[in-house]
Amino acid sequence: VMKIGPPLAVSTETFVTPDAEPAPLPAEEIEAEHDASPLVDDKKDQV
Repeated sequence: VMKIGPPLAVSTETFVTPDAEPAPLPAEEIEAEHDASPLVDDKKDQV
């Protein structure tokens, strides 16, 4: 649930237009979310 907070710019687009892309968040979307919320994946990135 916390993840939906920071990456509002990316999550909103995916949630607002589910009809446009019904497919599961592809690698591109995941990368975009990480870029939008580096605080969440900051530790993972450092590894």
